[in-house]
Amino acid sequence: MRKIAITILVCIFVNSIQSQDIITAYPQYDTAIEKYIRECDSVGLAAVYLNMLKDTEIHMSIENSDSLLLYSASVFEAIKDYTKAYQCYNLMSVLNFNKGNNHKALDYSLMAIDKARQNNKEIDEAIAESNMALIYTKIGDYERANEYNFKALRLFVNQKNDMHIARCKLGIGNVYYLLHDYEKANLFFIEADTVFVRLNDNKGHGICLTNMGSICKDMGEYEQALKYYSEAVSICDIDNDKDGNAYNYSNIGSVYIDLMDYRQAINYYNKSNDICFELNNNSLLSSNYLKLSKICFALEQFDTACDYCVHCLDLVEKTGEKNIESQALEQLSDVFLECGDYKKAYEYYRKASVINDSLLYVEKSARNALLEEKYNNERLEKGNLELRFANEIQAIKIHNQRQHIVGFAIISLTLSVLFVIILILYRKKNIAYKWIVKKNLEIIQTEQKIRSISNRVPEEKYNSIIVFLETEFIENKIYTDQELTLEKLAKLCKTNRTYLSKIINEEYKQNYTDLINGYRINEAIRLISDPVISQKYSIEAIANESGFTNISSFNTTFKKITGLTPSDFRKNISRI
Repeated sequence: MRKIAITILVCIFVNSIQSQDIITAYPQYDTAIEKYIRECDSVGLAAVYLNMLKDTEIHMSIENSDSLLLYSASVFEAIKDYTKAYQCYNLMSVLNFNKGNNHKALDYSLMAIDKARQNNKEIDEAIAESNMALIYTKIGDYERANEYNFKALRLFVNQKNDMHIARCKLGIGNVYYLLHDYEKANLFFIEADTVFVRLNDNKGHGICLTNMGSICKDMGEYEQALKYYSEAVSICDIDNDKDGNAYNYSNIGSVYIDLMDYRQAINYYNKSNDICFELNNNSLLSSNYLKLSKICFALEQFDTACDYCVHCLDLVEKTGEKNIESQALEQLSDVFLECGDYKKAYEYYRKASVINDSLLYVEKSARNALLEEKYNNERLEKGNLELRFANEIQAIKIHNQRQHIVGFAIISLTLSVLFVIILILYRKKNIAYKWIVKKNLEIIQTEQKIRSISNRVPEEKYNSIIVFLETEFIENKIYTDQELTLEKLAKLCKTNRTYLSKIINEEYKQNYTDLINGYRINEAIRLISDPVISQKYSIEAIANESGFTNISSFNTTFKKITGLTPSDFRKNISRI
């Protein structure tokens, strides 16, 4: 039976070779392939396929490389050569990940892990789990990403493999970066970079520089970010790392977007796209299309912006990156809103909201998991990870079980009330979707009517609005309302957004956003300066209390106004 199965596989291989015309295209494998076909040696033929597809030039030009590797893996499994079967599955995972086919890459990585365990190869299992972490990071499932990161890290520590330990720490740093915990992310990047430099691993060093540049960009330190990215480009040029440069060019383009130098941004995105087309990198290409769409939107080139979004969404179907899909849908909604097509704007906004709700749940789960991950990392540094990790996790499980019992008792008493509240909130959410478009239409129609009557604000009305604003800002602190918008404030002032915007510009010499942010930062300074409040509440809690919806926006605005980050400001206050 085994001989018959092998003979059938040889026939399949022969057909594959003929369809690909591999012998003609790659004569260096001609002799070996003809020999193994003539001898019906499926094992030798499978080994040739595996070696061929490890060659970058060859696997880039063969469309059905997955099929060839699957055939090879079947042969190796038939003879129980799990080492080479693992190599086939692991190579398929890497090739699909590089093409942006993340779901396929996940499937093949799971197969690779299975073969590594069958072969009892701890190092192979760790490498496959590290690849799983990288794929989940790309998809946006940060909880699973760090779950596999720490599994791999534990195995690499057992193997005392410094190179892979550094790569795992680089992956963990990426997750922290995506969760906007820049301080922890930077620590992991520096630890990884130190090892890469010591081991003369230029590629790892270049990736660390790129990631540290991204942190600087997000913190508004654009000059330092460009310096990091330029160093990374130089390293990639030396190593002929085209994929690395594709990401570096894309990152440089993002810096120039923030600097509003759109010409330079487009130039660098086009450089990145040229490499993406050459390497078939759908993941980065979809991200670049989204950013190019935003540039065209800013330049009021709405048709081009729409085209870029559509191309982005086509690629996301292959990559499965929900965060990119959500942003592209929101961008399309903005484009159609500007073009006056409110029906389509609403449809795309609703689709984006559904995806955002699912991503929010995943991100919250990932944040909860980071406490456990921090514990794992500390124990890894002490060299006694396995025993202490198991004991601590057991203690946490017991503690959680007790909390669950207490929580269940409380929930049982309040279940009926919560159920009613959930129904009300759910109904309000559905109603909100329906009136959002209607509200925008009413606002636009009202503004047009007012504009047609007069552009001047009556002096009596002007003064009454100023008095109202001063009262609401100083006495009632209306700016702490996170849902406060220009439209909402105008309604409270019994006027429209156009008049109110004009009054704010004339009276306060600044626009609405800067005015509200100024009051919010002053409130935040007051709370941080209060020793009792500052000790009791975190920076994020103070940001929410001051009216900010997210910590990143708060940090950026605070530093822009005061010249210091909130943490540095708190430290300076505590020293006084």
